[in-house]
Amino acid sequence: MTEVIAAAIAGAFAFVAGLLVNVQGNAQFFSTTVSAERMVWIKDIRELCAELCAVCEQYDADSLPAEQYAAFLKARNGILIRLDPAGWYATDDELITLLQDPDFGKVKENLPRVREILMTIIKTEWDKVKIEAGNSPWKVKRIEELQNRLKSGRFHGDSNG
Repeated sequence: MTEVIAAAIAGAFAFVAGLLVNVQGNAQFFSTTVSAERMVWIKDIRELCAELCAVCEQYDADSLPAEQYAAFLKARNGILIRLDPAGWYATDDELITLLQDPDFGKVKENLPRVREILMTIIKTEWDKVKIEAGNSPWKVKRIEELQNRLKSGRFHGDSNG
């Protein structure tokens, strides 16, 4: 009888341990997958931002060659399709508004603000990758704090944040 109880306890312990390992493994797999995709997204946005800035800084609206306008549109559209209008960045709507018009002159005029917003988004996404890569049980709380800071308008580099 004692052996049956011991076997039942050992079985229950093995079952609970298996569940914990499975949950941890799934969480790690999800975190790794999301972080890897986020890193690709960051790389893409960074390259598109660099292309957009290079064209805007090199040319004026009246001397823009057709192939450079095509490069400008590709970068601009690439950034726009990677933004989420319902996203949790307070600046997404502003950035979409700044880039929505395909008028090169208007985008060039707004380039400093466009660059500032994109730098904030890239930095924040990188911070999320670092949080997710850690083994802290407080990952969700730290990401929520980051999200709240962004929603309240406090960004990296602000004296408030």
